[in-house]
Amino acid sequence: MLNRAIVIALAATFMAGAVMCGGGETPAPPPVTETPPQPEMTPEQKLEFVAANCGCAKCPSWTPACAEKGEKGGYCAVGKSTVITEEKGCVCSDCPVTAKLGLKWGYYCTRGSAEDMVGREAAPQKEKKEEAGG
Repeated sequence: MLNRAIVIALAATFMAGAVMCGGGETPAPPPVTETPPQPEMTPEQKLEFVAANCGCAKCPSWTPACAEKGEKGGYCAVGKSTVITEEKGCVCSDCPVTAKLGLKWGYYCTRGSAEDMVGREAAPQKEKKEEAGG
């Protein structure tokens, strides 16, 4: 009699759990929405974007002589300044160009364009590979 009561209690508990959990069915996962790939900007589009969104003129390293010499900034795209020689601070990390183009460096005005920076990072890796015989 006691065993029968235990079996009935366990069965009732199992049934209550199954009803509350949807009968053991797992809910379907939400549909995955993929963002369509964005076409990469052409070099001309990148230059236009840089020119329109450049923050170089707000940088502590920027000098009025830059504008006087016709420099408009965008050093991440065009390379080193012919005027700026002293690194007094850098706003590149806060620049919308950095975020949009996925840049990770700074002081382009004194160190060179993003393309130059990529080349510098690749050079030591190439040398190590050559030294290793690869």
